[in-house]
Amino acid sequence: MLTFFFANNYKSLVNFRVEFDRTNVLIGRNGSGKSAVFGLLASLQQFILGRGRTTDYFSTNTLTRWMKSSVQTFEFGVKVNDKEYVYHLELEYNLSTAQCFVALESVVCSGKKLFSSAKGEVSYLANDATQSSMLRVDRAFSGISYVANGIQDNEVLVFMNEVAKIVFCSINPRKMQDHVSSEAWLPDLEFSNIGSVFSFLAQVNPDAITHLRDQLRQIDPSLERLKIKMGYGNWKSLIAEYRYHDYPVEFCLSELSEGERMVIALYILLFGYLREGHTVFIDEPDNYVSLREIQPWCIAVADACVDGGQCIAISHHPEVIDYFGNDNGIWISRLNSGESEIKKKPDSEQFKDFMKLSELITGGFLDENE
Repeated sequence: MLTFFFANNYKSLVNFRVEFDRTNVLIGRNGSGKSAVFGLLASLQQFILGRGRTTDYFSTNTLTRWMKSSVQTFEFGVKVNDKEYVYHLELEYNLSTAQCFVALESVVCSGKKLFSSAKGEVSYLANDATQSSMLRVDRAFSGISYVANGIQDNEVLVFMNEVAKIVFCSINPRKMQDHVSSEAWLPDLEFSNIGSVFSFLAQVNPDAITHLRDQLRQIDPSLERLKIKMGYGNWKSLIAEYRYHDYPVEFCLSELSEGERMVIALYILLFGYLREGHTVFIDEPDNYVSLREIQPWCIAVADACVDGGQCIAISHHPEVIDYFGNDNGIWISRLNSGESEIKKKPDSEQFKDFMKLSELITGGFLDENE
């Protein structure tokens, strides 16, 4: 699970640090920095996993406008069992060419440096975890991805595997595809590959699909099941089968409403990932869904996180804010000077008997710029 995150000289994030629990909801006005946290962590994940160059995820436009430094610093922690792994990255920009390179990168666990890279010189613990090995790497890429390709059993791989398990989602029902080209282990950012994810889970975790079906039938008893259907030329599609007038009727996913597609995606995340111990960082899970639909999902998410999952959400929805915000809300405010900061938990004790947290926010009783 994610334990903390630090960023400096990235957009409005200046010496910005946030601590995470099993469940959190990021609260704040538009432009406060919530999406910057989400997007930056998602970019760092892809970069660490070797899925692109520095310039694929970072640019001079992400430097904080009022700072003179050309170095960005990022850090986050992930906890695996009882061990915390801390990742550190410093990017250095050449402002004349708009290029950026890795100046420093490291992974530390319990005070032991497992991996470090300084200006292309990489050192890491070998497979027996006692001797260091050295190599030179292209500074436009993460050195960890080079190391991971050459080791078989190392704590760096434990860190990499945990990072790979984090699911970042900003679900867009309009981008969801019926067609299943191949199985996918994780959802993509907009969950456009929902059919491929469902096909994968149906093979490796059929219990999750059973729980998904049972939950969706509680929401709509006419829904019989979701299934992958073969068509001509090995064409596969995600199909929703309903029963109307005691007769089975099939619909492609694209024929369902956006709200129905959103609900299906939310419960795939719940049963396929949160229940399996993954971290899910989701941007506005309440989009397209009704109050009666988001409330039971929040309750089920809380239960799944007690059992080992982690859910971090960005939300403006009153139900999500009131359910998670009182105990696990992270209040992000944009100061008049431009920086984002974590505000202390709003003191709502004097209002709690007659006003909800969302009502305090709506009524302006909690001034973000104090």
